Amino acid sequence: GGGGGGGGGGGHPGFVAPPFVPRDQRSNTAWDVGQLKKSESDKRVMAGNHGEFLIRQTPRSDRHVVCVNDHGAVFEAQVRHVGEEFMFMSREFIDLASIVKHLQRNPLYNKQGLPLYIDKPLKQ
Repeated sequence: GGGGGGGGGGGHPGFVAPPFVPRDQRSNTAWDVGQLKKSESDKRVMAGNHGEFLIRQTPRSDRHVVCVNDHGAVFEAQVRHVGEEFMFMSREFIDLASIVKHLQRNPLYNKQGLPLYIDKPLKQ
């Protein structure tokens, strides 16, 4: 697990200088909504467009769930926690971002067995 952030310095009150991030990784965790109940998650996912997704943590914090809008329905794929790693689709990943990268190249398969590609993170 990563460490927390640090305190701020001077400057405008309420202004936080963003840490430098390479362009291809900016806002790369907009999909990480933290702990979210399934009912709330479903509402957000169904309000989005096909392929838009989020990753929520279950209220018990024992796993994450990838939630994707599949033509207006909600498709969910479980991510299990194994020590510091994440198990997803029988593979180990070091973090959620690696799972997202994997999904941008490899589709999920919905209940009809059709490929489902993730698009962009759902707007919060």
